[in-house]
Amino acid sequence: MDAITNHPILNITILDNTILSYLIALGIFIISYSILKFFKFVILNRLKAFAEKTSFKWDDLIIELINMIGWPFYALLSLYISIQFLVVPPIVITILKSLLIIVSAFYAIKIVLRIVEVALQTWNEHREEKLDPSIIQMIHTVIKISLWSLAFITILANLGYDVSALIAGLGIGSLAVAFAFQRIMEDVFAYFVIHIDRPFKVGETVIVNGEGGTIERIGIKSTRIRSLKSGEELIVSNSQLLNSWIHNYGRVNKRRHLFTIGVTYETPTEKMKQIPEIIKEIVEKEGGSKVEFDRAVFKSYGDFSLNYEIVFYVKERDYGEYLRLVEKIYLAIKERFEKEGIEFAYPTQTVYLKQEEGFSKDNEVGKV
Repeated sequence: MDAITNHPILNITILDNTILSYLIALGIFIISYSILKFFKFVILNRLKAFAEKTSFKWDDLIIELINMIGWPFYALLSLYISIQFLVVPPIVITILKSLLIIVSAFYAIKIVLRIVEVALQTWNEHREEKLDPSIIQMIHTVIKISLWSLAFITILANLGYDVSALIAGLGIGSLAVAFAFQRIMEDVFAYFVIHIDRPFKVGETVIVNGEGGTIERIGIKSTRIRSLKSGEELIVSNSQLLNSWIHNYGRVNKRRHLFTIGVTYETPTEKMKQIPEIIKEIVEKEGGSKVEFDRAVFKSYGDFSLNYEIVFYVKERDYGEYLRLVEKIYLAIKERFEKEGIEFAYPTQTVYLKQEEGFSKDNEVGKV
């Protein structure tokens, strides 16, 4: 062995390194690269085949992430290890180290983005109300831009550049842009909140600031609502929408319906006692399984009517169907009251005139 290492040819010096040193560095490079490639193509493939047989999906992800690392990383890492056995100018080490940092950052970002993508998909799958795929893609894109920007600044810092001025400039620029587009950014942020928190969705009936309508489209800046009153399209900014009280009738399990009816004072007491039972019978018959009767009671003496308060619950989310059920009950009540001879009261006033003693047709002035 000593005879080989002491061979005159191996001791020839080229660029401050002997041929023997070059051969040792080359051997280390080949061994390092071979070990890494062996791990990837032999051991990793066997682990992959084993993972495919299991029901646990995260082991497949781990193997996929390792498999994403390409040959440039293995080659640069092997070269960086082998070059430590040579005497080279510092600039060579610096360049090689810089390339290794850049390549490492590239694969690290790809791995992190893949983890984020899988995490977002898994989170969305376990949600009761799924997010639109375009929203998931948009969130992923925002994270992607942020990570690449952070990686770029980190690489510059590791290469020895002073990034404080760059960070300060980016901060000032971001503040300027945020201030200029403050209102737009508020609406865009509200757009993400709407899709993540899901206070309402397309097709649901809502009431916002006294205006009722059906959600037709949720845009990046505004939400379109079709008015229930006159049918016009209401355009409301997303930020304003989230800052308002929203009554979402699309998610009620049952709607409480309260109304009063008044009958005339001429209604006999026996008929008055029958009215609550008549109302209950009609509500349960006409509403069926979709209506839950609560009460019907004689509530008060009005100026011109005897007032009854009726309450029932309608188990219907669709606003139109809810109104049709209420209409059906109202018509049945009127029809039944007509058959029973019960009159609805309306604003009237009866004046009774009494002729007092001493009043005659000959008198010019009388008392009423």
